Amino acid sequence: MNELSFRGKDRYRVSWGGVAAVAAGLVVEAAFTLFRLGFVWFCWLFGGTVVFVAVCVGLAKRSVTTVGADGITVGWGLGQGRTYRWHDIRRLYVWQQDAGLGSASTVRMILVDGRHRSLTGPASSTVYPNPDFHSDFRRVVQWWEASTDPAERFQPPPKLRHRVSPQVLGLILGVVISVAVVLGVVLAHG
Repeated sequence: MNELSFRGKDRYRVSWGGVAAVAAGLVVEAAFTLFRLGFVWFCWLFGGTVVFVAVCVGLAKRSVTTVGADGITVGWGLGQGRTYRWHDIRRLYVWQQDAGLGSASTVRMILVDGRHRSLTGPASSTVYPNPDFHSDFRRVVQWWEASTDPAERFQPPPKLRHRVSPQVLGLILGVVISVAVVLGVVLAHG
C-alpha cells in the first residue's frame, strides 16, 4: 500500500468567518486596552495577540499525519512528530464533537496503555468540511488491519469519562450543587 500523508497546509485555508472573528476580537481588545490601560499596554497586548494567532495558524499549517509501514506519525507543527508503532495501537475510531459553533470529526487511536490520541490530519468540521473524511478513515483502518495481528485489536473497556455524557454530568453537578446550597441554608439558619 502507498504511504498516506494528511498535511495541514492542504486542509486549512483562509476562513473569512474566522478572519472576521479574530479582527472583531482585536478591535475589542484594542479599544479596551487603549482607552483603559494606555498606549504601552495596548502595544504589548495587541502585539502579543497577533504573535499568538500567527503561531497558532503556522502550527496548524505545518501539522501532518503520516500513515506508513512503521505506524502512524503525528506531527503538531513542531519537530518531526511522534511515531506510534502499529503494535502499540489497539483501536482506531472516529471521535465526533458537537459544539455551539458546529460539529467536528477526527480520527483517534487507543494505545496499549489505554490513552487516546488524536490524529492531526484526517478530520472534518463545519468550518473545514472534508468530503473524503470517511474514505480517509477507511484507508487508515486498512493500513492498521494489514499491519497488525487480529488478536492485538480490541476495544478497551470504556472509562467513566467515556460513559458519562456532558449533559448527564451537568445534571449530576446541578443536583449536587442544589443539595449543597439547600444544606448550607438549612445549617446556617437551623
